[in-house]
Amino acid sequence: MAMPKGSRHTPEARARMSAALMGHPAYNWKHGMFGTPEHRAYFSAQHRCTNQNNPHWKEYGGRGIKFLFTDFNQFFATVGLRPSNKHSLDRINNDGHYEPGNIRWATNKEQWSNRKVKTLRNFSDEELLTEAKRRGLIKS
Repeated sequence: MAMPKGSRHTPEARARMSAALMGHPAYNWKHGMFGTPEHRAYFSAQHRCTNQNNPHWKEYGGRGIKFLFTDFNQFFATVGLRPSNKHSLDRINNDGHYEPGNIRWATNKEQWSNRKVKTLRNFSDEELLTEAKRRGLIKS
């Protein structure tokens, strides 16, 4: 298995961590994955939903998206290792919370096809003219 860029751990170390998270008695210790892509994704998602000072809070916590994982172990058991450095965390239902069953690793292409699309309204010429006059952009 090729190790994703940005990972500080060898594949063997990551397998041990995975075993630890799955409750293997020989590896019963805190997750030990601080600084890995998986832990950074966990922390970033949590921060976007809970910290009003986060620059992206408005699009997440500000619109009611909650981070519902109890801890990193639950999160990691849900999504597992990031498949490659081309994958990032994605919510399957963009209006849903960060919770088991609603997150996955996805490529940018997959995420673009899953994004919330803003719809544009077509205005008549009369409506545009009225609005331009109201804003003082043209004289009556």
